[in-house]
Amino acid sequence: ILEMGLDPKKVIDQDVYHFVRMGLNAYRIHVWDIEISDAEGNLIENDHLDALDYLIARLREQGIDILLTPMFLGPNGYPDAPTDEPGFAAGHHKKEFIPDRAYAAAQLVYLRQLLEHVNPYTGTAYKDEPAIIGIEPVNEPWHDGGKDTIAAHLKNFVEVIRKTGCRIPAFYCMSQ
Repeated sequence: ILEMGLDPKKVIDQDVYHFVRMGLNAYRIHVWDIEISDAEGNLIENDHLDALDYLIARLREQGIDILLTPMFLGPNGYPDAPTDEPGFAAGHHKKEFIPDRAYAAAQLVYLRQLLEHVNPYTGTAYKDEPAIIGIEPVNEPWHDGGKDTIAAHLKNFVEVIRKTGCRIPAFYCMSQ
């Protein structure tokens, strides 16, 4: 959007306007974690996070519910070439999702910080956002590591989500 000289907020406004016209009542947001985190999983306040905050606020204003998928765990840019970003997923493949302990730990740091992040447009932390009706921590994860390792990592996701005070239902995709 920026490369095309467009204002992200104006594009979001146009998109949400059309969502309303089409009668949509729910929207799934995949977050490019690589663009709003550092190598350790810490949340970075930047233009990407600001656009996400703005989108959530606009959807909420229009009564459109959100299924939030905070982690993509891969390079951004699809279908275009990825850009160089600082996030914890940089240089990793989804198959390292669980076996690489530092990568797995960064996911938990990021998830906690994102859920505790207060959206400046709504004054509400994501963990308390009434428009977010479901959280799917990661999009299409890779499941190497055996069922016990996978189960332990999923329990870690749930523990992190609940320790923030978040009571939004959590979902998990087993597609890969």
